[in-house]
Amino acid sequence: MTEKKLIAGTKTTPRIAVILATYNGELWIQELLASVLAQVGVDVNVYISDDGSTDSTLAILKEWSQRDCRVRILASERKFGSAGQNFFWAWGQLKGLRFDALAFADQDDIWIPSKLSKQYSHLLEGYDGVSSNVLAFWPNNTFKVINNATALTEWDYVGQAAGQGCTYLISPRLCELYWSAMDRFDLFEIVHHDWFIYALARAAGLKWFIEKQSLVLYRQHGANEVGSRGTWQGVLARLKKVQSGWYKKQILAQLKIIKTLYPNHDRDIAVAGLYSAGRVARLTKLLSVLPFRRDKGGKFMFLIFFMLGWV
Repeated sequence: MTEKKLIAGTKTTPRIAVILATYNGELWIQELLASVLAQVGVDVNVYISDDGSTDSTLAILKEWSQRDCRVRILASERKFGSAGQNFFWAWGQLKGLRFDALAFADQDDIWIPSKLSKQYSHLLEGYDGVSSNVLAFWPNNTFKVINNATALTEWDYVGQAAGQGCTYLISPRLCELYWSAMDRFDLFEIVHHDWFIYALARAAGLKWFIEKQSLVLYRQHGANEVGSRGTWQGVLARLKKVQSGWYKKQILAQLKIIKTLYPNHDRDIAVAGLYSAGRVARLTKLLSVLPFRRDKGGKFMFLIFFMLGWV
């Protein structure tokens, strides 16, 4: 793509670029695409990166792209192996594209029609990132609101994302920060794009808003890469990852980049210092980790993990 400066707010109807990362999503992809293209009050273009699907996903996507010019498949012969790396690559392909905001879509969800227009109204209020609650749902017609809209804390970006990446809408300014980081760092160690985006925004001092309304129907099924934290299965899966050291590794990998980009952020250096001490020394700093999470339950669990030496 030809390099062009990103320009926001240049027309009455905002232009929204949506990145969709797919892999073996033939069961759900049609419903997701229909909900994204039916967004009201915005002009939408969907850019799709498929991670070598072995089912009919790619054929379905090609059919959509042939009948709707707003659906565009990004050509790649790479095998990513994770949704996060797939999103990172696709995001890089959009560098220089002109749009007013960028969103991320998961292949198995359903967006309510006003998702993007409601979120864009918050960007116009001065926010550079917007996320929201989601309504998780299961094949047996069970529904549960997953609440992400708790008050932000000073260091919450160290310990968590701003919700599910499928709820994110971000500004061109935040996109520029990512592209700058992409040019300077190998992001292979970063697993979750949504956590990293939020960390970039908050460390840069950009404003983030979490909408209380559930703007995404968050489908739960056996093939979810992460899944809902509102289920025992989701909780147990997360506990295993934390115990394995994965969580701590992600925190340190992201802080390494953040500290390089923003070397005057003493708070990030102080946070990283918590991990250089032994377990006994860390016990004296328990209260220091409370701002790493937003909700009370998350704070409590982080304290437990910290005492156990898992983070």
